[in-house]
Amino acid sequence: MTGAAEAMDYRTALIEAIEGEIAGEAYFEALAESHSGPAREALLLMAGVERAVTAAVWPLVGRHELPIADTETLRGQGRDSARKDGAMAWQDFLRDVETGYQKYVVAYEQIALQASAGDRALARLLPDHEVAFIAFARAEMRDGSGADILRDFIRRADALHRPEAR
Repeated sequence: MTGAAEAMDYRTALIEAIEGEIAGEAYFEALAESHSGPAREALLLMAGVERAVTAAVWPLVGRHELPIADTETLRGQGRDSARKDGAMAWQDFLRDVETGYQKYVVAYEQIALQASAGDRALARLLPDHEVAFIAFARAEMRDGSGADILRDFIRRADALHRPEAR
């Protein structure tokens, strides 16, 4: 692949990833409305992970002049997806995260691998947060201890976004 083609693929993948994070935040917020107790708390934490990743990687939007779609349109797409999944039982949702989110790890890993040295720390958040979601789902199914995985990831993303948080 030529350098120009790689750059275009990287840019396109970043756009799709960042737009997915924006929609994902709204998706998890909307799903939280269908749950209560620890499940609701966990879904709100998942929305917080998406929000923290978006904030941390946002400098890449300016750096690469990425044309991100309208935020409210993306949030609407997330809410629409949540309406389809809203009736899913909590344990089914966790199994879906455990088995279905691996595809995001693979896709986002490619972005991280293509990232320049200047982008790499931020781009790593993309696959790493999906890994955290999978680890969360496994811990939740095992013994209900997944929330700390999400809280730790939010702290990590916030530290990259706001160096004073370190």
